[in-house]
Amino acid sequence: MMMGNYKKEEIDKIYLKAISIGGWLSGKTNKKEFYCSECGKNYEEIGERVARAFLKNGTNIGMCNECGRKYIELGVLDGRQGNRDRQELIDKVLYFKKIRNIEDKTWDELSQLLIEVKKENDEYIKRQRLIKESQPNEEDWKIEQYLIDQYNIYQDKKYLTSEYEIKEHFLENGYYLFECGQGYYEEEVVLIAKIGKRFFEVTVYAEIDASWQDRGGRLYWVESIEKVEYVEIDKPIKKEEVYYDYSIKMKESGKELLEEYFKRKNIEFIKGGSNG
Repeated sequence: MMMGNYKKEEIDKIYLKAISIGGWLSGKTNKKEFYCSECGKNYEEIGERVARAFLKNGTNIGMCNECGRKYIELGVLDGRQGNRDRQELIDKVLYFKKIRNIEDKTWDELSQLLIEVKKENDEYIKRQRLIKESQPNEEDWKIEQYLIDQYNIYQDKKYLTSEYEIKEHFLENGYYLFECGQGYYEEEVVLIAKIGKRFFEVTVYAEIDASWQDRGGRLYWVESIEKVEYVEIDKPIKKEEVYYDYSIKMKESGKELLEEYFKRKNIEFIKGGSNG
């Protein structure tokens, strides 16, 4: 719709009483700019601050406040109200989550952010409720020795007390589960976690990085935990204890690496040596 010289669709926003008459006229040489661009009234005769309209093509024009109000009534954004609405939207987003450089976001980006942070907050509240409702009692935490000896069961009564904490727990604390060092690494670890009476098979995936050492080849480490997957399983059954004896013949150069591996895996070994 066109009111005067511009269609309302051409105007982004209007600030009423935006600038003093002296400020607006300062440096102006074009006589047309001494008058309202819409009704033609002289700003000095009107005797009030000049309204400023910002066009969508990037330019801005002056007009009297009466003409500015008419555009606003047609649906053009009131700049000052728009600023208040924008700040209110920013405050709503920040209520749920701190966002870096939020002032640089557009209105549409802020609106989408508000939807996302509200969803995150709702999911967090739901998760906390589920965690609270699924807490085991003290009796449930008891663990039989064979589960420790044969399955190396993972149990943390303080920080892993519900199924709904599994992913976050191992994303934050899974780094130390991986065997990484000079010349060896793991990208995936599978373990059994016990939470109260329930058992879960948990698979933790890591991103591995490495660098060359001056001696001994590449040194590997966990750069990040990529994802965690889990499934509930039945309680592991007790295995029949079977023992095996092995005799390994190898050169001195590989002995330390093998012994280090045995120690990490809790494998008993007896050292011996010969020249033949």
